[in-house]
Amino acid sequence: MYVMDTLIKSINDNGIERKYEYKILRSSFIRNECSGEQIQSYGIEVERKDIQSGKVFNFERNIIKNISPHRYKVQALAKLLCDNVVSPINFVEVLGEYVDEYIGDFDSINKNISIM
Repeated sequence: MYVMDTLIKSINDNGIERKYEYKILRSSFIRNECSGEQIQSYGIEVERKDIQSGKVFNFERNIIKNISPHRYKVQALAKLLCDNVVSPINFVEVLGEYVDEYIGDFDSINKNISIM
């Protein structure tokens, strides 16, 4: 898994810095066990660090792998999360419908590969 891009947003909450990171991840998975053929995919990891006096005292992380084979779609989702300062706890719920829709992108990729 490779981090392709990171969007960062920090909020000051009564002397506590809440630092959010939205990472676009690239990975791949095997499409066909026999041939070892792989499909590239993108996902998102969300982290939140609570920092006070320069020390991290709370850390949360969550990840969704294999959202879509299309980077631009995953980048748009990461921007949506960052713009709305979505936490790792809530981001799976926020992206649920998008992920359900974008999973079909892999079927399109599979059909294109099968035709070739």
